[in-house]
Formats: sequence, C-alpha cells, structure tokens
Amino acid sequence: MFPLQPTINIDDAIKQANLRIKAPMLTIMIAFIIAGIFSGTLGDHSILANCVTVFFIAGTFVFGILFSLIATTKWRIWAFSHVNNVHELQAIAEQENILPRKGSWQWKLAIESKADKEKLGALAQRFKESHKHLEDDTIPEAVNIYAYNIIRTLMGATVIAIGFYSWVYHSAGPRAWWLFNICVHTGIAIIPIGLTAFTIYKSQNIKHGRPDVTLSDAGIETPTLGFKPWSELYHERMEVDYSTGKYSTKIIYLAFEHNDDTERIDVTIASERRRRIYYLLKIYRNRYNKNRREQKNVDREMRQKGH
Repeated sequence: MFPLQPTINIDDAIKQANLRIKAPMLTIMIAFIIAGIFSGTLGDHSILANCVTVFFIAGTFVFGILFSLIATTKWRIWAFSHVNNVHELQAIAEQENILPRKGSWQWKLAIESKADKEKLGALAQRFKESHKHLEDDTIPEAVNIYAYNIIRTLMGATVIAIGFYSWVYHSAGPRAWWLFNICVHTGIAIIPIGLTAFTIYKSQNIKHGRPDVTLSDAGIETPTLGFKPWSELYHERMEVDYSTGKYSTKIIYLAFEHNDDTERIDVTIASERRRRIYYLLKIYRNRYNKNRREQKNVDREMRQKGH
C-alpha cells in the first residue's frame, strides 16, 4: 500500500501541505467573502437577499474548515507514507499549524472515511519504529541566515500602505477628496524613500557578507558568540514568544544551549523561514552525530589492530 523507500524530504512535504490545504482553504474563504459582499451590495435588502448574504458569511468559515479537515487527512496519508522520519514530520507539522497536537480536541475533529482510517491505521505502525536519521544531499555544508528579509518586509509595508490609503478614502468620502489626494501623493513620495532607506540600513549585513548566524556540518557561528562546534551545543530548537504591551507581536527565535547559557537569535523575518531553519538544525546535528559514530568505529578498529 505504501512505498518501501521515502520519495520526499520533510521540507517538501510541508510545502505540499501549504499548496494542498492552506492555499485552497484561503481561496474558498475569500470567494465566499467576496460573494457575500456582492450579494449584500447588489441585493434588494429583502429577507431572501439577507439570507443569501448570511449564507455566504457563514459559508466562509463552514466550508473553509470542512475543506481543511478533509484535505488535512488526505495530506497526512500521503506525507507520512513518503517521508523518512515520521516523528520529525509530525513535530514540524504541529509547529507550522498544519496538524494539531495528538490527543487534542482539534485532533478529534478530523474527517476520515473508512478507507482513510484503514490507511492511517497502517501508517501508525511507522510511529513505532525508531527515529531514522535525517539526511538530505541537497543541503550544502553550510547555510548563512540573515535576520532580515528584504522582500517580506517590503511586501508587508505595501499591504500596510494600501490599507492606510483605503481607510483614508472611505473615511474622507467624496467631500474630502482633496485630503485623500494629499495623502496619496505624500505617500507616493515618502514611502518609497523611507522603504529604500530602511532596506539599505537593514541589509548592510547582507551587503558586507556578515550573516547573523551560520549553520554548518561543523557547528553554529554568530557574530556575538563566534563559532561553536556541535560537541559544545545542545537542545537546538525554534522558540515562539510574544512581546508585551498594548499590541502583542509574535517573535520567533533560533535558540540553543552552550556552557549552561542560552543563546537566542531573532529570526522573525529572517532570510529562511522557521520550518527551514528547524529542518537545517536537524540535518546538521544528525550529520555530526553520524560522523562522530563513524569516527568512533574507526578509532575502535585502529585500537584493535594495534593490539
């Protein structure tokens, strides 16, 4: 029923989850929202028209969630039958909010047909296997990570600017059209200049080749900590924290322990996404462990030959 050898890595499986689950679900929800807006705008405000509007508004969540539950089950069957380490995939999928935690109430909402349950039951045997070591030949010996992503920041700023202009337009109305024009023309002049200056300032590390963290087969290197081999590091992980204040902001950290100290690096808008960094940590740690075991075997054979 399932392939004997894995055909995809975990990172590709997560990307497929976004394509098979999140993207279609958002499309369905946006389509229902747009349909609800048009039905409310173009309707004659009769009882029937209002019912149609309510249907589209409710359908935004109902049909979006139903699709998500069905698609998630299909993805679980496909992904867990094709990856090497099902334990690692489960952990990363939970971090990316693709799968809920096992045993949680969200987990119990899964929609599964009889055939799906049979396949998932067969796949459950894979979780009884010991953890298999991750390996991915496409990962180079070292990867540089920068704590600032230019593209993602510019896209976020563009969305904010569009939202601001829309708010001004709807607030001002036809009588205050001159105010909207002033804001638009001022923004057209100021925003590109500000974004360019901000981007140049934040991207100096990239320009001068100074990464905020380097992950490699040998260890981890940062500008403040310097280079630390894997033998001196432990408990590498991704952490999510929330800033305090009126508006809470999610902050993502790459964290690890060394000499009883904890190092935390802000990678919220890094050049690599959270799941990618987590995946790299696992790959490099497993490569180090594998090389260390092989070296121990070589040393043991040398000692035996010496005797």
